[in-house]
Amino acid sequence: MSSSECQEILNTLKSYLKMKIQSILENIRFKEIKSGKFNLDVATSNSYNRIQTQNDFDMSGGTTKAPKKPSGAFGFVSSKPDSQEVTKQPHTPETEDELGDDGFHHFITVAIQHQDNPVFPKIHDVVVKKGGEHYLPHYKIEKLISTNKIPKEILDSLFERLFGTKKTKIQAAATLEHAIQSNKFDGIADEHLKHACQILAANKGNFNIDLHFNNFMFRFAGGSYQLVIIDPFLSNLHPED
Repeated sequence: MSSSECQEILNTLKSYLKMKIQSILENIRFKEIKSGKFNLDVATSNSYNRIQTQNDFDMSGGTTKAPKKPSGAFGFVSSKPDSQEVTKQPHTPETEDELGDDGFHHFITVAIQHQDNPVFPKIHDVVVKKGGEHYLPHYKIEKLISTNKIPKEILDSLFERLFGTKKTKIQAAATLEHAIQSNKFDGIADEHLKHACQILAANKGNFNIDLHFNNFMFRFAGGSYQLVIIDPFLSNLHPED
């Protein structure tokens, strides 16, 4: 057998192995989680986003220490200075029941289905890592502007347009929370905001609403600021045995 024939066989083998490896990786990365308690198969109609699972963290050795990152009530938030997105994850991995009762996770599954409404944050990707009986979601979301970075005069003008009357940020949050909780939306003038609140009310299930002014942020687009709701559902707590 000539050297050229050997090289051709070798190249064919390399190509075959590369295809097999890619096929295995795709099956791992895009395996969708489905169960009675929660359902992540919500992105099938959105070609830009897939829910993924990766078996790449180990819970067998006890509690996994999370990396040091800026944190809040929900969990850890990280972002590179020049990035246009943030990554959020819970403080600790969650069981299936805990993930099903996680208010932020539930909100993300709703938001993914309504990306055409600017009141919902833009979800770039969701990766749910699985280890044993635990799940660790990573949510990649557009970077938004916090309320305290918006000048008061701009907030006043924006709230008046959204609600049809002057409101403080505390009053604005209270109006939104009451609308979602009570299914009464006549206090909201903006159609996008009203529709988003109707969607949240219809999908609140057993979750209580917890919408203070730190649970909405702002997007600057088209020369103006847009209000974005980011975390309206209160998680159902699991008391320890």
